[in-house]
Amino acid sequence: MWIHLQPYAITYLLFDTTNSKVLDIDSVIINKNFENIRYDEVLPKIFSNENEYFKLSFVKVRITFSTNQFMLLPEQTENPNQMMSFLGMHTLPMDKILSDKISEEQYLYYVLPIDVYNFFIHRFVNVVWHFGDLALLKYTNSKLSFQSHLLAHIAGNDLTIVLKDKNKVSYFNKFYVQDKQDLLYFLKLAYETLGLDTNQFATYLYGFIEEKSPMYTFSYSYIRNFEIDRILHHDLGYSFYYTNDPLHYYYNLLCLGKYEN
Repeated sequence: MWIHLQPYAITYLLFDTTNSKVLDIDSVIINKNFENIRYDEVLPKIFSNENEYFKLSFVKVRITFSTNQFMLLPEQTENPNQMMSFLGMHTLPMDKILSDKISEEQYLYYVLPIDVYNFFIHRFVNVVWHFGDLALLKYTNSKLSFQSHLLAHIAGNDLTIVLKDKNKVSYFNKFYVQDKQDLLYFLKLAYETLGLDTNQFATYLYGFIEEKSPMYTFSYSYIRNFEIDRILHHDLGYSFYYTNDPLHYYYNLLCLGKYEN
C-alpha cells in the first residue's frame, strides 16, 4: 500500500509489485491547508476498520508526507534540528526529522509530527516514509528528460514548483495560493527569477487541476508552453485494474513505484 498525506486530500493506492499493477486508488478530499489540518482528527476517520483494505497485511506501506517544513541541502548533516532552527523553522521536541536522498549532491530533510508517525507505526508493519513532493524532485518522465522544464503541482492551497535541468533539481519552492491570480503570480515569479521565456519554456502541470478550470485557463493566457502531462500513463508502464480519475491527480503517489527507498 502507498499513501499520500496532504492537507487538501489523503490518497491511498493498492499496488501489486509482482505484476506492476495498480489494483485500486482513491482520495478523500479534506480541503485544509498546512496551518489548519488536524491529522489527529482526520486519520482515524479515514483509516478506520470499516474499510476492508486496512485490515489486510501488507509487505510494505510507503507513505509520502507533504509539509512546508523542509530544507534541501547539498550534503548530509548530522544536526538537522539545528539547521532547521537556523532557517527559522520551529519543531516540537518529539517530532521526527526524516530525510530523502534526491541525488549525490542533494539531500532533503523534513518534519514529521510525532502523532502522525505513531498513528501509522502502530497500525501497519514495515512503514517507509518519504517527503510528499519526492516524485517531483526525483522522478523524471522519460519523454521529458531530454529538455529542461518546470514542474508545477497544485493541491488546494499548496503550489509546488520545480525546475528540472538534465534531471537535476535546479529550483524548488512551495507557495500558498488561493485563486487563479495567485497561481499565475507565482508561476511568473519563477519564470522571472530563473530568466525563462514564458512563450517558449515548458511547464508541465500535475495535481488536482483540469484544463477547463479557471486556474488553468487564466495561466495559459500568459504562459503559452503550459500543459497537463498526459503521457504519464505510458511512461509509468503500470497496468490499472480500475480508475476513473486522471493520473496527473496522483503524480506524487504513482511515481513511488519507479524508485526504491
